[in-house]
Amino acid sequence: MIITANEEFSKHQVANQNQGFGFKANCSIENITWSYPLGGFAVTMFDTSVDLYRIDDSDIMETRTYVAGIQLNATFSDGPDSFMDSDGEEIRGRLTSHVCTLQAGIVAYKVTVNGATVSLLSNRSEDEFLTPITLRSPSTRGGYSTIGGFQYAGDVLFSSTATLNFGGAVSSMVLEGSLANQHLANSSASEYDQSFTDPMPVMLDALRDIAFRASVRAAKDNGSLPDAAQEVPYTGTDERTVYVTDRRYLATAAVISLVSVAAVAATLWGWWELGREVSASPLEIAKAFNAPLLDGMGSNVPWNKIPKQVAREKIQYGERVERGGRRSSFRDLGRPGQLIFERDGDVKKPTVGGLYGE
Repeated sequence: MIITANEEFSKHQVANQNQGFGFKANCSIENITWSYPLGGFAVTMFDTSVDLYRIDDSDIMETRTYVAGIQLNATFSDGPDSFMDSDGEEIRGRLTSHVCTLQAGIVAYKVTVNGATVSLLSNRSEDEFLTPITLRSPSTRGGYSTIGGFQYAGDVLFSSTATLNFGGAVSSMVLEGSLANQHLANSSASEYDQSFTDPMPVMLDALRDIAFRASVRAAKDNGSLPDAAQEVPYTGTDERTVYVTDRRYLATAAVISLVSVAAVAATLWGWWELGREVSASPLEIAKAFNAPLLDGMGSNVPWNKIPKQVAREKIQYGERVERGGRRSSFRDLGRPGQLIFERDGDVKKPTVGGLYGE
């Protein structure tokens, strides 16, 4: 199948009934009892494998091939069920055998497209098996086999064992393959009491994912294949930012803003009684508080002329120059000098090693 996203809904699209290659599973579960004479023995506590099984009853003598499917095998101990019999001569235990046979065919999948990522949306139970496909097993006379490739891939991925080597006080559990390690349920228990979870759901999901990916890749590599391009109904969604006004917060913010304006206005109430035009200019406010840098101007200079006079002043940062009077007391008393911003000429460059304070 070829999957193309609609650019109008590029964030997330859900499509139903995308048809592709897949499998229909038929599974069965049974219990197996094992027993060994008391003493040294080895018993398989976990075993997974992937085989081919014959579907049709045709004569295979001439071609050495047959219509085949995949068989998943999982045998495992799912509980600490080993025990010694009443006469103390042998040890017995129970294993669970889970076998699934897979028939190849056309399967309808539900998929989701999120940008450039395509993934299966539903679980296996929601897949719809539409039509079986006849796939031949590998031939002893050469040629290729599609089902044989899936079987080989599955066997490489899933083959795993766990063997209990019982020797009384000296016993061990040997794990081989990823599934045995992944599904070991109680690694802290003694060797003959260790158990495993059922690996079959993982095996079925993995083969389902491989089959779906193979369908997408085959259609991409060969667009002339039947049903490589499909038109299916879909549901598309996109994410857009929507702003909603909370009237309670809006009213609260408006009240706070109005109270702030009223509080500031109260400090300016009666400005008309000053007898002259005034402003809220920072320079005029500084002049009103007799800022030293502005003390050379008239006390009643208009606010709009203050910037012009300030622009003519040259300001420097340095040590205040002592010119007698009140300011001279710093040096006369041996106090530290003062670093300030002042008119050029009223300060000098600080000296290295000089002492300066407030």
